[in-house]
Amino acid sequence: MAILTEQIWANNINLDDLVHIARADQVQSDTGSSYKATIAQLIDANGCCLDSGIFSENAGTIDFYGISGDLSFTVDNVYTFTGGSNSCINNLYLNNIHPCVQHVFIQPQADGDVNKSTFFGSNGTFTQMVISHTESQYGPVFPLTKLGINTQTINDRSTFQFFAPDGDSEFRYYDNLDGASGSLFNDLEEIVMVSSNSTTSTALKVVSSSGAGLIMGAIDPDTVLPSVESFGVQRDTFLAKVGPSNGLNIVSTNETNTSGFIAFFLNGDYENKSGQPEVFINGSSPTKGFMGIGKNNITPTSLIDISGTGGAVGAGTLGYRQLRLRTEYTPPTAQDTGPGSVPEGTITWDDDSLYIKVNPVFWRKLILESF
Repeated sequence: MAILTEQIWANNINLDDLVHIARADQVQSDTGSSYKATIAQLIDANGCCLDSGIFSENAGTIDFYGISGDLSFTVDNVYTFTGGSNSCINNLYLNNIHPCVQHVFIQPQADGDVNKSTFFGSNGTFTQMVISHTESQYGPVFPLTKLGINTQTINDRSTFQFFAPDGDSEFRYYDNLDGASGSLFNDLEEIVMVSSNSTTSTALKVVSSSGAGLIMGAIDPDTVLPSVESFGVQRDTFLAKVGPSNGLNIVSTNETNTSGFIAFFLNGDYENKSGQPEVFINGSSPTKGFMGIGKNNITPTSLIDISGTGGAVGAGTLGYRQLRLRTEYTPPTAQDTGPGSVPEGTITWDDDSLYIKVNPVFWRKLILESF
């Protein structure tokens, strides 16, 4: 029996290459002149191996082609997804979402398209993030986007609302929504820390890398003392320095601006705009830095301007409660010089006299008489 020619691996073959075929009942000649066929004749080149496809959006079809380039089969009724209630995908499971260009849009908002919400995370009260497209509820109507974390419904006046995982405390940002009621400072942008569902004191702390910081907060009526006694008692609010801080500076404006002022409203009704400050520091030239002390003393004429009222004990800020020097001091001699001497302008008193240091050297006194 004749044998097949030497077997050598054929590399880089294609569908038009020929192969020799020897049937079982016949002997192939030594010269290899028996049956031959192309590789494409031996296999279903269009049915077994797909090479390409063409989608026709107008016809709604996809034509699939085999590796020989001939049409293999067609899929009909294929149309692009356009959204809407009748063509939505209810569930889509993906590991990663990558943009084809620069942005990924999830429910993009069209002009005037409101009352839509996009939820991220589990559908639970404190386990998700929600983006709500709505309109302002107070004042002029305008499109408004609200962002909430650990919440399903964002507060009406908030544009950002973050709940702690336990739901007992929250962080809010209030935009300037004209006409909003229920807030002490109406028509202001506010950052609010709230312990709305728990009896816990609330504070906001700003700390530098060295640990020096500032803390402001409110003490809950049920907070156990003395854990917060450094900041006051129950129902107190506070502003304090913490850590290795040095001073606490309250700054109104820079030295080139003459219009700023600092006012302390004690027992004033600020919410109704009728408060009368007990302490006022004027910042307008030529009285820049003048301090007025007393009920509604907002036009001080000296660096310290004290305004009291006369009347019986208990009748408000009395005249005798304007200035008090508690501790008496008697200068040992009329002349006071050298290191450690009392600075000029110092005022002291004892049972018999009122003393004032008139210059760096001498004291003068006023004899006190009974009446």
